[in-house]
Amino acid sequence: NASELVATYAYAKKKTRKSISVSLSLLFGAGNMNNTYCLGVFLMIIMVRQLPWVFTAETTAIIVVELIAAILAFRTTQGWWETACMGMLYPLSLVIVAGLESYGID
Repeated sequence: NASELVATYAYAKKKTRKSISVSLSLLFGAGNMNNTYCLGVFLMIIMVRQLPWVFTAETTAIIVVELIAAILAFRTTQGWWETACMGMLYPLSLVIVAGLESYGID
């Protein structure tokens, strides 16, 4: 994680439109990879320990957030609009989990 931060900082210091876009793309990719890795570890622990599955709402929220982040990361330039959308993904995930759990989806 530190290497992505150092690389992002180096690109951002140039303060050009292209370098900022590359910097944001690096952050989007790193966040997506971290979420995917943690979800894989989480699913592996559940499978190995044979725990009961009660995480449908949370897993659905993670996958929805990753898909939205991936779609935003494919843009050729990253601007304030994309950054604001990325910043709203965490509250969106909370709303998704609360909504699914209110419908009885564990």
